[in-house]
Amino acid sequence: MELVSILKRWKEAVSLLALCIVWVILGVSNGGLSIPDTLYEVSLLVMLLLTVGMLIHEVRQSASA
Repeated sequence: MELVSILKRWKEAVSLLALCIVWVILGVSNGGLSIPDTLYEVSLLVMLLLTVGMLIHEVRQSASA
């Protein structure tokens, strides 16, 4: 029972972490860790930063609950 409640509590944080990993993999496979040159690379970076911000917010919210 406790495992189920823990998974329900941290479900959003785990999914956001997985999404961050996907953005990093897409960014690295696209051109490596360099200064973004194209609009696509800039958009990947923006999406990564937004997702990391959402992840931090969700972790803080879940930890305080």
